[in-house]
Amino acid sequence: MSKPTNTKILEEALILFTEKGYIDTTMNDIAERVGIKAPSIYEHYSSKKELFFDVLEFCFSKYKNMLENVYEGLQYPVDMSELFKVYKKVIHFMIKNNYNYKFFLRYITFPPNQFEDIIRDRIFNLAKFSAKAIISIYEGLLTNEMIKVINKTDFVLWFYRMIIGDIFQFIICNEKLNDEKLTNNWELFWSGIYKD
Repeated sequence: MSKPTNTKILEEALILFTEKGYIDTTMNDIAERVGIKAPSIYEHYSSKKELFFDVLEFCFSKYKNMLENVYEGLQYPVDMSELFKVYKKVIHFMIKNNYNYKFFLRYITFPPNQFEDIIRDRIFNLAKFSAKAIISIYEGLLTNEMIKVINKTDFVLWFYRMIIGDIFQFIICNEKLNDEKLTNNWELFWSGIYKD
């Protein structure tokens, strides 16, 4: 069964906005990739700006839904293995959905001027949502005396810097993902926070 046209438009726009940028991507480019005539795209989107915001929302929603599923599936009380699950699931999601990651990377780093505030606001809200869950895990680990006392903001930042670095390594540097590399990276992180 083929995908609905609107889904195809979103997916192809995601790829083109990621590869060519917002300014250099035209509605004609997107229509051509979807396999429809250029005027047909306007039956779905009135402008490139509207489509860009739908792609932005598509990426954020997909990532947030994945995080919600991961956090809802945690076993309490939390231990090191639960945090490791979060780490692995985020890495696997971003690698499987690498255009989402590349889109985030491009538009977080170089947002079009007219969208800069909106993009930064969406990133901030997503980071706040994610940090809340990681802080909850941190507090559980601290309560169970499994980790050293660390500033909780630093803990969240270290955790996400590790993830961002690993995703960069696997996607941008084209390294093969395997559980051994993930486990080694994780053990290095854990050894820095583990309470002896």
